[in-house]
Amino acid sequence: MQELSSESSSPNLPEERANPQPSWGLTLMAVVPLVYVLIPMAIMLLVVDTGLGEVLYGPDAAPAASRQATGGEANETTLRLSLLTSTLALPLQVVAIPLLFFVLNRMPPRDMGLTLDRAPRHAALGAGLWLLVMPGVLGLHLLVGWLWQKVVPEGVRQHEFERLARGNHLVPAELGMIVFLSMIAAPLLEEMIFRGLLLRWAQERLAVRLVVIVWALLAPVMVSREQWSVVLSEGTVAQWAQALAPQLFVLTMLPGFLMVERHDPTGRWPSVYVTALMFAMVHSAWPAPVPLFVLGVVLGWLAQRTQGLVAPMVLHALFNSVACVQMLYFL
Repeated sequence: MQELSSESSSPNLPEERANPQPSWGLTLMAVVPLVYVLIPMAIMLLVVDTGLGEVLYGPDAAPAASRQATGGEANETTLRLSLLTSTLALPLQVVAIPLLFFVLNRMPPRDMGLTLDRAPRHAALGAGLWLLVMPGVLGLHLLVGWLWQKVVPEGVRQHEFERLARGNHLVPAELGMIVFLSMIAAPLLEEMIFRGLLLRWAQERLAVRLVVIVWALLAPVMVSREQWSVVLSEGTVAQWAQALAPQLFVLTMLPGFLMVERHDPTGRWPSVYVTALMFAMVHSAWPAPVPLFVLGVVLGWLAQRTQGLVAPMVLHALFNSVACVQMLYFL
């Protein structure tokens, strides 16, 4: 397997930067819950407490916020409220990540890959690579979805945005929020977290990569609390299969990680591998994590190749645009 060090010598690419100091890994573990959980939750409570939630969604807004906070069963109001708060939270989230790392670790945004050096060239590279990988990733998505439905007929889980769109109760502004979150928010935040920070931290040492694998095993439980509460109380065979499938997928991918780890002492490809696995596992709509792992590998390679986030953000946004069109117009 070719090492990435030979690729970074291209005259069209920036010089590779040294990895940040290991101490910032603790900051990463603190920032992710803050950005992904506390900021949206605070905004949701603010929307409810100011009465805006009741104005927009009726008297069920406060109970919906409570269900969201406790991981209870999400109804349409809960999902619509979550859609609004996710949109409002984005500016704070985008600012909070680089600001906290600069204040706590003196890490400039450039060290996270937030640089516009050769931005047009990298954007074109991301768009061109999207044209190459999109048919394969989309084909894999359709294939694993079809196979999984044959094995477990009730086992293909919808994304929460798809559940909302299928309800046919969304106003145009909410459809715009779905497009915004899919094509702008997700590429920005996920690339900063996964390729800007986690990928670089995982390259530090094997122990960190093992920690990321453990996180990948736990992530489906954390992002699917509602599903697990149902499974543990009165789960059917199909529901147990749906709940355990992500963890079984992670375990299935372990031999591949060991092989990559053995053949790449630099830690670059192993870090791409485990970061892609974690990226896939936080997307809980099984079996979507299977093709998303492949996408995550491509995004990680692209971030390593360009030493920046412009190219993976462009590729990610274009990929999500196709998924968004498929979700909204081909229901």
